[in-house]
Amino acid sequence: LLLLTATFAVQAAELPSLDATVTYDSKFVSHAGVTETRQFTNILIRRPGHVWMERVLPVQAQEHADEHGGHKHFDFETSTQHLTRTATGAIRAEYVDRGKRRVVFVPPTEYSVRGFDGSWDNAAAMVSEKTVKAMPLSKRVTTIAGTEWREESRNGWYNRVLWSNRQKIALVVESGKTDGSTTRRTVLE
Repeated sequence: LLLLTATFAVQAAELPSLDATVTYDSKFVSHAGVTETRQFTNILIRRPGHVWMERVLPVQAQEHADEHGGHKHFDFETSTQHLTRTATGAIRAEYVDRGKRRVVFVPPTEYSVRGFDGSWDNAAAMVSEKTVKAMPLSKRVTTIAGTEWREESRNGWYNRVLWSNRQKIALVVESGKTDGSTTRRTVLE
């Protein structure tokens, strides 16, 4: 009965299926006045028990890899992250190099080395709903039905999230330092 109850609780918490493009932008201004910017895009596919996050590589990156013969080792940065969750809530993380047809399993003790914090909710919803709902409602206006802005500011840092109550995912995540020296923006479409 306990196993059945746990299985039901995990299944009841499943998020709606979703296919999306996620664009990440960040800017950092160093103490020496050097501004560094980064931008990359992933494809997110979310299904019950699965999260697939695949990097979209621009032609230039593919050409660069071809010119240098590709990586000799498994390239976690460009590989696809595939997370699965069992009925008991256990998470399995594997990384897929489709071009070389290789799959690498990563044990939980090495999640942080690969940039995964171990949170199913953060992977499947960009930010866990619990974290978002703990943030105060914002005065920002949204024109997207079923969404709400949440935001907080603390110790010189800010966090803002445009949350979709229908899709159970963050559509926009903005964070950074209030002095503008560090900014991060993630947009899901």
